[in-house]
Amino acid sequence: MAKPRNQHNFPGFATAIVAALACVGHADEGPLEIVRARCLDCHSGDEIQGGIDLAALTAAPDVAKDFKAWRKVREVVEAGRMPPREAEPLAPGERELLCGWIAPRMRLAIEAHAGDPGLVTL
Repeated sequence: MAKPRNQHNFPGFATAIVAALACVGHADEGPLEIVRARCLDCHSGDEIQGGIDLAALTAAPDVAKDFKAWRKVREVVEAGRMPPREAEPLAPGERELLCGWIAPRMRLAIEAHAGDPGLVTL
């Protein structure tokens, strides 16, 4: 018996998401090294500026779990507000590499949680 056209193949979709997440995990070190080398002086330790602890975020990067923080990182880096003017600017290509690492992980998190209203209290 054929499936109705509007019925989704959830197991196949879930497998594709898991496979995609496994693939993107292999390209983490370059962008994360940029963050560790350039951002941790101000965004780690006792006095975390901007409320973003990049040491914690890069120790076990999980864009889905820390979505709001990674979205903020991407926004300020893309807009050129980080690093700040008094700091050394990113080298050519570093901004694109970092934002290019965050963006697909954000998309995967959004797709994985599409239609999920979160905790519903009755």
